[in-house]
Amino acid sequence: MAAQRIAALVGDFYHAPEAMRDSLSQAAGRIGFELRIFTDPAELPWDSLGDYRGLIMAKENRIAPAESNAVWATGKHESVIAGFAADGGAVLALHNGLASYDAEGAYFRTVRGGFQFHPKDHPRYQVRALPVDHPILAGFKVFELKDEMYFVRVDSSRTTRLVELAHADYGTSCAAWAHEVGRGRVFCFTPGHTAEVLNDPGCTRLLDQGLRWALRLT
Repeated sequence: MAAQRIAALVGDFYHAPEAMRDSLSQAAGRIGFELRIFTDPAELPWDSLGDYRGLIMAKENRIAPAESNAVWATGKHESVIAGFAADGGAVLALHNGLASYDAEGAYFRTVRGGFQFHPKDHPRYQVRALPVDHPILAGFKVFELKDEMYFVRVDSSRTTRLVELAHADYGTSCAAWAHEVGRGRVFCFTPGHTAEVLNDPGCTRLLDQGLRWALRLT
């Protein structure tokens, strides 16, 4: 069995890595896991991901979106992530880790959802559970956030939608979903643009329970 370690790829053009790094470090510490943070995809140990129990993706695919739509993830990168999950790894795709990946690629087929757009402003919306019975939702209580409101495409036939965002003007969008891939598990969660949001007790609880579920600790 792989060591009690998690790898996390964080930070991009629109998202400084510090807030996500701090949030994930605290989450890993609460379950007694070592977290290794990477900001450069080239430094992630692609050939030895099997040495880790989990992989957290919080990095969008575009390299410099203000200049071009060039992306960093090759078909090989996406295939490694897909294989990691199928072989029993835990994969978490958080916020920007759902952005700009090829909807026909192996990564999308693994996480089964992806960012489409968000309103220009950061509205205050409600985060509420959907009517499903799932360990990640144990003890869930409705809460509110002021954040980027991600609207996503989710392959609903191949995952379980857990939580939605709701706003009187913008409508609703799925915010969390989870499923199994081969022998592994995948959890996706869309809020998380700012440190304030990442430190919100509601977000922290969902991240903790999603991480525990994906790692089969519950």
